[in-house]
Amino acid sequence: MLLYTHSTELVPKSSDSAAASSMMTISVPPLYRRMIESILDRASANQYGYAVRDVRNCENLAGQLPQDAGIEEYDAFMARLRKEHGRKTKFWELVHEGA
Repeated sequence: MLLYTHSTELVPKSSDSAAASSMMTISVPPLYRRMIESILDRASANQYGYAVRDVRNCENLAGQLPQDAGIEEYDAFMARLRKEHGRKTKFWELVHEGA
């Protein structure tokens, strides 16, 4: 089970920290990606900052994903976002500001 905390971090609820860490590494990036895609699909420009924060979180977790996790690689995800949402210049400007 994942809890959404006031600090905007997804935190696993588990007593086993190793299992929780592994679960979080695999299950959290898809959640971030869904939130990013939802914001971009709705063209909700006032929420682009949140989407950029989630892009950064995905980027930070990318190196921790096991090869066999079955999750689209970060670079492929970003290329797909660029292809599908390339005209959302405000979003891309915010992404590149923090790069």
